[in-house]
Amino acid sequence: MMKRYYSSILFMLISLSAIGCAYRQITVPEVTDDEFAAAYRNDLKTLSSDEFQGRRSGTPGGKKTQEYLINSFKSMGLEPGNNGSYLQEVKLFSRISTASGVRAVNTEGDTLEIEWKTQILPLVIGEDTTISIIDKELVFVGFGGDSEKFNWHDYDDIDVEGKIVVMLRNHAGFASKDSSVLNDRSNVRLGYTFIKINTAESHGAFGTIMILDSVLAGNKSRWKGWARVSSWGRNSLYDGKVDSSTLKLRLTLNLEVGKQFMALAGYDYDSLVVAAYSPGFKSFDLAVTLSGEFKRKERIYISNNVLGLIRGTERPDEVVIYTAHWDGYGTYKGAEEDSIYNGAADNATGTASILSLARSFMAQPVPPKRSILFMGFTAEETGLLGSKYYVDNPVFPLWESVALINTDMLTFVGETNDLIIFGRGRSDLDKYAERAVKKLGMRIQDDPWPEQGNYYNSDHYVFALKGVPSMSMHNGIDSREHGMEWGMKIQKDFIDSDFHKVSDEYSEDLNLDGIMQYLQVIFDVGYTLANSSKFPNWNKDDEFRPIRDASRREIKLIKTTK
Repeated sequence: MMKRYYSSILFMLISLSAIGCAYRQITVPEVTDDEFAAAYRNDLKTLSSDEFQGRRSGTPGGKKTQEYLINSFKSMGLEPGNNGSYLQEVKLFSRISTASGVRAVNTEGDTLEIEWKTQILPLVIGEDTTISIIDKELVFVGFGGDSEKFNWHDYDDIDVEGKIVVMLRNHAGFASKDSSVLNDRSNVRLGYTFIKINTAESHGAFGTIMILDSVLAGNKSRWKGWARVSSWGRNSLYDGKVDSSTLKLRLTLNLEVGKQFMALAGYDYDSLVVAAYSPGFKSFDLAVTLSGEFKRKERIYISNNVLGLIRGTERPDEVVIYTAHWDGYGTYKGAEEDSIYNGAADNATGTASILSLARSFMAQPVPPKRSILFMGFTAEETGLLGSKYYVDNPVFPLWESVALINTDMLTFVGETNDLIIFGRGRSDLDKYAERAVKKLGMRIQDDPWPEQGNYYNSDHYVFALKGVPSMSMHNGIDSREHGMEWGMKIQKDFIDSDFHKVSDEYSEDLNLDGIMQYLQVIFDVGYTLANSSKFPNWNKDDEFRPIRDASRREIKLIKTTK
């Protein structure tokens, strides 16, 4: 490991020639020495231990995690980040759905009985907590896409009003592996479940059925994992409002029964997949009906975001934000042996990161000019809920939030030649990261897994939607010792075998050297921003640029009228 001592290097500001932007005008101390790595390892080991019971929001393990973060911030000397408190209360709403008597019948009277938990997982939506259906009509809509941009309209010439639509996972471009089909980086959004569900609702559907096909998802989605999550319930922010959804029912079928379901309708599943991703596909009535009773139980509970603050010396109202979600999947009562989802990689790595970064900034002899907020979010795993609550109730106005750097699930591949920026090419933040990695003899590369939509499925995306320039990076896969192919295999093996599973555990032989590289880079980015007067922005053609421009105009207007 490179020898760097984070507490002994003096803060320096140097003035370069006028060739540079603000991000080139600051010399950043190095921070990742052996003492730093030992502190990081201790946090990682502690947070992913059985004592924390998987860190699920709304559980004793979740409460213990919040206490650990508070005590860590206090011991470092960070101020409470929420107007005198380290906590921001988040009220959450949990709904658990069950099913009984579910059966599908074709026009000839052939019947397929479908069992709850082992074959079907329901989600009851809307005001009613009990939904009984008898012979509800079904329509196959392929991948359920509807996009003017890509001229892809699975709902053309088909009436789904009051019916249940049956759809496939992901989108036609991914399934076909054909670069001429939906060939654009933004097409990945067509495959997001929430986009497909919203599309079905907009066309008047009563409900949806999704067939859980891991090949179409691009990962090994196991039914047991989905059943586990379903048993914990669907969560949302509680606002006291009645759910006004017109779509009443979301159902998920395992692949085996999904194939039987299609066979009941007289179709071969694999052939339907090919037809659905072929240009010109037309949706059609399945000539199968569905009956059953579906119920929902509800509860309201409280969890918290945890916030620690280093107050800026010159522009304390302007804030650079480091974030990670502290929550995990908790425990699963149905497990035969190990029941604790320790979540070492996801996301004890991120939670330990914000603690280590806070220590590094507190160790500097001169405080930053801008404030730095370190924030651990609750309920990311149940829908980015902690971050959604924060952006709707920000401690610092979002127009004064300089940038957000989010850490979510690092891996243990050792030192690499690369770092990955999810959503590269969207904002000025790329320049800060490129400068930082160059110091370490590394490079930035694009996301190797664009079909997974990594920029859109973690807490930074919530801030992006509000216009705040937001960065999420992965700690690299091109191993300095073993090469790119080896690193890609390690990543794939983790996703297939350990991601969101009880096997995501801490061990003493985990290689943290690559994470130390990563932390040096994101420290560099945040340090530079915290001692600069520059506000980074989205690129001119980015979808979030108009939002940011409007918010910055608003604060300028406020300041000029005071």
